[in-house]
Amino acid sequence: MINPLGFSLEEYDALGRLRATENRDGRDIPINAEGNYQPRTGKEANFYGGRELGQFLALNRDATETFVQSLFHALVKQPLKAWGSDVLEQLTDRFVSKNYSIRKLIVEIALVMTKPTKSSSKD
Repeated sequence: MINPLGFSLEEYDALGRLRATENRDGRDIPINAEGNYQPRTGKEANFYGGRELGQFLALNRDATETFVQSLFHALVKQPLKAWGSDVLEQLTDRFVSKNYSIRKLIVEIALVMTKPTKSSSKD
């Protein structure tokens, strides 16, 4: 299967409008928005549509860590691991404990940036 995660978004058209059918050759064909995802740990998750996908991702540690890492990289323009191998887990735990507040995560990232990187602290 090419993109099992993306199939759950098939119920949205190119403009983001919800749709139940797709017109093919003048016929309305029902949309199949079944998707699945195999996380790094745990069993495969199956869902139908964007709402169920969103609910799954909101509670998925892989997705949360990826968001934290991407935001860190976008703000700092440096790899997160330069500050240590445990920083991703610490930031993710704080993000979750602060009810997924992006503003508070940005503050936490700023605090991490005030510390020297692991490579610069060895000099």
